[in-house]
Amino acid sequence: MRRSKIKRLVAVLAVASGTIGIGASMAAATKADPHKVTICHATASATNPYVVITVDIASIVGDSGHGHSGVNVGDIIPPITVDGVVVYAGNNWNDTTHAFLDNGCATPTSTTQPQNN
Repeated sequence: MRRSKIKRLVAVLAVASGTIGIGASMAAATKADPHKVTICHATASATNPYVVITVDIASIVGDSGHGHSGVNVGDIIPPITVDGVVVYAGNNWNDTTHAFLDNGCATPTSTTQPQNN
């Protein structure tokens, strides 16, 4: 029931403002559909522990789904704002996991070269 209220709220905000702004991680928010967010989904697989998926915001901020059910506690989810209001604070979110998500859910490799002195 709460999920439908959140979906209605998102729809009302979209109509009222004309657009929905997704914030905190512009790299993680999809530009094609502002109702969606890209996350690193924990798979529980030893050989492929994370996959990049793009989900509807309602699947994160609702009572079930990636943000609340506990089934996907390892998911890396950026904070989400709608019209300047934080609707989700993020999950497993810090500078390291932000870089991980930005790198397609893979550990970033250093591109710095040692300096010759």
